[in-house]
Amino acid sequence: FSNRRPPDLLQCAEEAASATSAGKAALRKAGEADEAAQPLEADPDSLDVPLSPSALDRISLKTSRSSTKAQKLESLAASLARTKGSSHPDTLGSISNLAVLLQRAGQHHEAEPLHRRALHGREAVLGTMHQETLTSLSNLGVLLHSVGRHHEAEPMLRRALLGRHVVLGPFHPKTITAVNNLAVLLQDMGKLHKAELLFRRALEAKQVNLGPDALETLQALSNLAVLAQTVGKHDEAETSLRRVVDGRKAALGMNHPETLWALSNLALVLLTTGKHSEAEQLLETVAEGRNAALGPGHPETLQGLCNLALALRARGDDSRAELLLRRALEGRHTAGLESTHPLVLLLHRNLAVLLESSGRILEVERFLQDALSSISTPVPCNKGLLHDVPMATLLQMSGHHAQAKHLQQQSVADMHSRLGPTHPETLGAIHALALLLESGGEHQEAERTQRRALEGREGTLGPSHCDTLLSMSSLAKLLQATDRCQEAELLLRRALERKEAVCGKNSPGAVRSLQRLAQLLQAKGQSLEAEQLLQKAEERRQQVFGSGFAREIS
Repeated sequence: FSNRRPPDLLQCAEEAASATSAGKAALRKAGEADEAAQPLEADPDSLDVPLSPSALDRISLKTSRSSTKAQKLESLAASLARTKGSSHPDTLGSISNLAVLLQRAGQHHEAEPLHRRALHGREAVLGTMHQETLTSLSNLGVLLHSVGRHHEAEPMLRRALLGRHVVLGPFHPKTITAVNNLAVLLQDMGKLHKAELLFRRALEAKQVNLGPDALETLQALSNLAVLAQTVGKHDEAETSLRRVVDGRKAALGMNHPETLWALSNLALVLLTTGKHSEAEQLLETVAEGRNAALGPGHPETLQGLCNLALALRARGDDSRAELLLRRALEGRHTAGLESTHPLVLLLHRNLAVLLESSGRILEVERFLQDALSSISTPVPCNKGLLHDVPMATLLQMSGHHAQAKHLQQQSVADMHSRLGPTHPETLGAIHALALLLESGGEHQEAERTQRRALEGREGTLGPSHCDTLLSMSSLAKLLQATDRCQEAELLLRRALERKEAVCGKNSPGAVRSLQRLAQLLQAKGQSLEAEQLLQKAEERRQQVFGSGFAREIS
């Protein structure tokens, strides 16, 4: 859990990868944080079985060595229970360590009752504010978070934070750990502004304790920067990520994985705000750096190729983008990624969209047939937004509309149940369902679904958030397709105004909205204003991409 990686620009805004309506997917998640949460905390009460976080990271119950460690801990806990009693602090410490070991190995079902047993025993014997009790609270909260039981995790992580703040003070490392754990949970629950306040608190504490250039401080700054980008604070995100890049480059070197993650996240911000040339250069650096540091078959290297291909597509260089996507798909076998891995599905989806937009229909059909032939039937669903959306898109493009619709509806229902109706990922799945319905010709149902996504995003993310504006533009396109041009025009003008204000006039989103508005006015017979807007859009595009850019909007 502590080393969870961000999706790293899995799809850099629909605006950046101009796809056909059949191929669009609402995968805009920029990345959570470099440091999703602090490590689980083990109790150093057994010299026979040391359980430092670094040691725990190397343990897997799939190996005989780790099985031996688990057996030793079970034996130790049983021995201590016989000699000292089941409620003795040493016994509870061994139970807690065994729970941590199981949790690190992904055995959450087995770890949870042990965490609860340790917590209840420590509360009874040591009291609710004792540090070992707070450790059990924290570990159980992290476990519940990692399996998606967010509402159960929140009160536990809040109690752990409050206890450490009172007992240890606001700047103690364990208190900062508790602040960060709660911040990541709130972020995953969609409570972005509350999470932002906590990330700022963690950053300030690390600056006081460690200094502004310490790696842990840079990690906290990166967390905050990625969240700032998510809530539309692009200027702050860019400034912070540049600091992170410079700091990590100085401390770790250019090709260190953490430096490359920071470069990749900075590239996303720059793409969003229309600074395409620098963003593309950064993504080139990331792709080359990961290839050198991790090898050509590493998943992060393949991710870097996928990201660079998206940036190239936005500039109109489909030829090189296709080469990179095919290279990444070939490398996925070396990486050992299954056909249903989210990255593999995304690569298939992006290449299929590229081929379709180039008019290579027969080649698309063969490619989709090969891509789907290796996927089991029935198609797995409820595997998360980054799996379900590209899978549904591939099915839709293959002519399996009913199956794609069912998959995406199941995804929406699952996220609604697990995360709640207003969570950003739930709303992203609803938006993706609306796009799929639109591409299948179900305009009435698509409109209802897109309005649901728009209303939810306005309430949760705010009226000027990029996801909100994406839903607004998509709804306008639907209205235009059903001959409600006046309402569509009002939405497009509102979206354009907000995109220019938030992301800049030269941002891809703003330019695309300008083009779509021009198309609408042309259809209404307002040719003069339409021509003026098209000329303005072309001038802005040339400022970003140069005169060779020739991408048409979809």
